[in-house]
Amino acid sequence: MIKLDVICFMYHRIKGKLDVLSTQNEKRFSMTLKRDTQTHPNVFLRRARLERGWTQQEVADRIEAPRAFLVNRWENGVATPNSRYRERLCSLFEKSAKELGLAKYSSRSSSSRTIPPIYDDAIPLRHTRFGRLVGREEILRQLKECLWHEREMNYVALYGLPGVGKSSIAEALALDPEVEGYFADGILWATLGPQPDLPALFRRWGHLFGLSEQVVASECGEEGDVWASALRRKIGHRRILLVLDDAWRIEDALSSIVGGTACTYLLTTRIPDVALQFAGTAAFRVSELTQQDGVDLLTSLAPSLKNEPAEMIQRLVENVGGLPLALTLIGNYLLSLKRYPRRRIQAALDQLQYAETRLHLAQSQAGLMADPRLPAGSPLTLQSIIAMSVVLLDQTVRDVLVALASLPAKPYTFSEEVALAVANTTVEVLDSLIDAGLLEVINTNRYQIHQTTRDYAYTLQTNTRAEERLIAYVVAYLERSLQQDASLDIAEDGALEQEHHLLLQTLDLALKGNFNSEFVHCVCLITPYMHKRGWYSLGETYLQTAYQRAKALQDWPHLATIIRLLGTSLREREKDAEAEALLLEGLELFRQCERTQSVVDVLELLGTVTGGQGQYKCAERYFQEALELARQLDSSNQVGKILGNLGLLYAYQGKYSRAELLLQQGLALLRSCNAQSRLLAVFTNLGQVQTSLGKFLQAEATLQEGLRLAREWKYQNHLGYLLVAFGWLLMERGDYLLAQDTLQEAQGLARQSGVDSLAGEALAVCSMTFVKQGSFSRAQEFIEEGLHLVQESKANQRTLSLLKLVQGMLEFEQGCYSEAQEVLRQGLSACQEDDVEYRCFFLILLGLVALQKEDESLVKTYLPEGVALARQIAIPHCLGTGLLAQGEWQMKQAEFSAAEETFREVFSLCPVDFRELIAEAHTGLARVAIAQGQSLVAQQEAKMALGFLSEIGHYHQQAVSQLLTNVTDL
Repeated sequence: MIKLDVICFMYHRIKGKLDVLSTQNEKRFSMTLKRDTQTHPNVFLRRARLERGWTQQEVADRIEAPRAFLVNRWENGVATPNSRYRERLCSLFEKSAKELGLAKYSSRSSSSRTIPPIYDDAIPLRHTRFGRLVGREEILRQLKECLWHEREMNYVALYGLPGVGKSSIAEALALDPEVEGYFADGILWATLGPQPDLPALFRRWGHLFGLSEQVVASECGEEGDVWASALRRKIGHRRILLVLDDAWRIEDALSSIVGGTACTYLLTTRIPDVALQFAGTAAFRVSELTQQDGVDLLTSLAPSLKNEPAEMIQRLVENVGGLPLALTLIGNYLLSLKRYPRRRIQAALDQLQYAETRLHLAQSQAGLMADPRLPAGSPLTLQSIIAMSVVLLDQTVRDVLVALASLPAKPYTFSEEVALAVANTTVEVLDSLIDAGLLEVINTNRYQIHQTTRDYAYTLQTNTRAEERLIAYVVAYLERSLQQDASLDIAEDGALEQEHHLLLQTLDLALKGNFNSEFVHCVCLITPYMHKRGWYSLGETYLQTAYQRAKALQDWPHLATIIRLLGTSLREREKDAEAEALLLEGLELFRQCERTQSVVDVLELLGTVTGGQGQYKCAERYFQEALELARQLDSSNQVGKILGNLGLLYAYQGKYSRAELLLQQGLALLRSCNAQSRLLAVFTNLGQVQTSLGKFLQAEATLQEGLRLAREWKYQNHLGYLLVAFGWLLMERGDYLLAQDTLQEAQGLARQSGVDSLAGEALAVCSMTFVKQGSFSRAQEFIEEGLHLVQESKANQRTLSLLKLVQGMLEFEQGCYSEAQEVLRQGLSACQEDDVEYRCFFLILLGLVALQKEDESLVKTYLPEGVALARQIAIPHCLGTGLLAQGEWQMKQAEFSAAEETFREVFSLCPVDFRELIAEAHTGLARVAIAQGQSLVAQQEAKMALGFLSEIGHYHQQAVSQLLTNVTDL
């Protein structure tokens, strides 16, 4: 039962508002003669001044007025400028007298001034309960400008979804002091609705103007026409704003035009066509609130929400699509729980995640606060507002709306093709929903349905036929858009990208509805697209379920595809143990079923997985067997990819010449069959090998082509690998800044794809560029981030080895030799035995650290083995680094001739593009020359070194510059 004190409170509150309205009307009627002299502020003149940023004094000075007081009087409407000043003002602001509000209504009769201003007590006060409108400042500003536009019979319209706040905006304008001041003769309000009683409306307005039943009854004709004609004569040339709220038919809106030429009309409607027919270009679409404005509205209504997780509040705003009415109902509901324990609020927030709860949130209606469109005594709910639009549709159109609830809601779009297929309907029925404002058109052939409309329609579903049609459509669409062999590349990627949310939603529907066969088929078709986008985590979720259901169905063809795709996903996400177990199970299964193609797929993936774990010999066995079977199948595509993987495997082992040959062969085969994904992988590996061999021009051409194709084909995962390879190339040739930009992009893509090892490699190489620039603190930040990332995810050992290598280099360059020695020892012990390139660098750097610590025994332990490995690998950056370290050791032993010979060997073995290595060799020769007393030679070598180091911005240039100064001073 409602308590008596609550009833009394509501009674006095409503009575107080009625008293206020009554007092306002009495005051207005008592000022009849005084109103004749009341001024109207000239908002146009004031706005023109403010647009220029001028003060009133500056305007007065520019038109040579004696003082600013005159401008002030003109803007306040107390006085009007004479013809001379009017011409100067028009010239100053480059506007006409009409545009500046200086043109008078010559047709306004003096008799109209004896009629008091009209205040319509039908103007609602609903929005005043909730304070200011949130997120509507800009549209209010635009509407004021439009309403104040000086032209005859001004028409303005607002249109938008049910509950978007059109009436609240109109109400805010009707109660705005500036608007009320401009329309000083009065403001009239009419709530039309689906079936307006226009005669009753005109009669009520007539009474506001003092028209009596007797006078109107004496006129001839229909009742409505009589009252409309009487109103037209009574209004005359008065400046009145007439608000026509919630118009459903253009005929009702046009019939409500009863004012004179000085009147302005503001119409609100949920039907776009009505707004456009009524106001033309002055029709404004009222959009939903942005997420931030939605959060602000919720927290302003229920301040306690500020203590709740931001993600939950944002999700609430998203779930109702930023619809103000829904947010207001939610906010008021949560506010009512303020006095309850916090657990009640949390439980309510959980329940509000469900559409059914949101649709039935109710707000009591009574008195002046009631919405006149709803039956007396019925509460306001989101469902009731939407139902007003739906109930007027015929059954066929309603059924189509219900079917469209199976499609994604705004902000996602869907094509006309899928709408027609899912709803089993015609374009004419879709047009009916557009006309009703329940379906929005985007880019002429795509549509959107708002979240709340979709939620409402979904509650009306009584069968799953629409979902079945959607699943059938998506299966056919994917088969049409993708090549039949899901292992190949995507044919119509742009179309798939546009429909990706529809595709994912369909997968969920198929899974929920136990459409197992269709679900498995869809997963096999769509997963290559997910992998291309780098969505391995999302794809893996569907693949795991599809794997179980395909096994239960004994669907061997699809199971083979799923094992290959799931193995790829697990490998990319560095779940190598899971991937290997899955692939070994699949290998046994496919050998038993004698599915040779599937055996090749699994063997190739097993080679990739074991190779990533550093099991190079095991990986080579898998690749060789897969290669033999692929050649038997005469599959150029498969052979090309396996050759590319073998090439990378040999590169890891330091066999670069053989690796380059295999990669070139694989590239030629893959080009001939245009296998996009596999081709990009070979571009990456070949570019890396060419960089290591010092073939910078070829490497750049290879990687640039790969990058261009990856961007063109939109392969995000391959783009990340190519960018890291290109970053390596740029770093090796000394383009540090460009390398950093490239690697930052790669890091972002790697994180987006969830490939931590790739992100770790990008961070390591980026850190190396900062080391070479002497930015040790930045380098440390990148290394720490990379180590945390890789250790957290247990990424492959090769990436961790690289990070440790760079960390040791950083400690060495900062002179922290003990720390460097410890880090490098850890890296060496963890480095795979067959990973000769990284082992080579660890040994050389440990030798240099021992050299700085003057530990001769450790120098002899590490350095000779490192140099020997460098000569075995015979790639410039390893060999050059080893020779420089050997030269340093020889200098320490005072073997100057041997050191000179070693430093000069760097020139013969390292291309000039390795500018850092060449510079360090020149520096070594300068120091040899100083030791031998050859100052001119030392100067020459130091200048050569300084030139190279300055070109690339290496921080060692400072030390070489000091060396050159010292030599010059000798």
